[in-house]
Amino acid sequence: SGLFKQLLHLKEHNHNFHNFTLLFQTRCGNIHRGYRTLGTPALSSISVDEGKETVYILLSFCPFCLSLTHPPLFLLLHPSIFLQLSVELPPRTVGHTWQLAYSTSRHGSSLKSLYRRLKGSDSPILMVIKDSLNQVFGSFLSHPLRPSETFYGTGETFLFMLLPRFKCFKWTGENSFFIKGDLDSFAIGGGSGHFGLWLDEMLYLGRSSPCYTFNNCCLSERDDFHVMELEVWTFW
Repeated sequence: SGLFKQLLHLKEHNHNFHNFTLLFQTRCGNIHRGYRTLGTPALSSISVDEGKETVYILLSFCPFCLSLTHPPLFLLLHPSIFLQLSVELPPRTVGHTWQLAYSTSRHGSSLKSLYRRLKGSDSPILMVIKDSLNQVFGSFLSHPLRPSETFYGTGETFLFMLLPRFKCFKWTGENSFFIKGDLDSFAIGGGSGHFGLWLDEMLYLGRSSPCYTFNNCCLSERDDFHVMELEVWTFW
């Protein structure tokens, strides 16, 4: 196919280009990921979504990235960011399809709606936020977000910054204030009255502060921020 020819052309003209990561996004918004080495018999099995309508194909290369065909259906999880972030995820997420479970642009801005979308799921979640200053950051949660009387979750939970720079903040072991869901807000990380990440019931007003759980800096440029877009991904 034309796609394979482009891949082979890149291999022939760039001696550093040996392996690649192939990301498929289908119309439902799911991301499918596969690794192949060019020039091997496995090349013929590259189309893991054969038989489905593949709307967008992302090809992320080392040492550069390239996007082909249609614009993406998702807004925040750029392929170069996807690769950086996927390395930090716990082993139990490897090989799973990333499913877009909730997006404010598709499902509205409501914490109750987010809870409903995640109800019944036992998947960990990846939450990505873009604020009004175009900062992109978020959290990986070991368990789905839900209303709770106390903090829950495990040390797999972490905070991260994606744009303008990439940095992860893993569990320090200082406390176990991982995830707390209320009807009017939710919080990730805590200690001494400060939350690592906090959002209100409209998923619009947010705050990020240094906290003992992750020893993080403020994820946004300002402590208080306005959410422009929020995406929640599950793994299945």
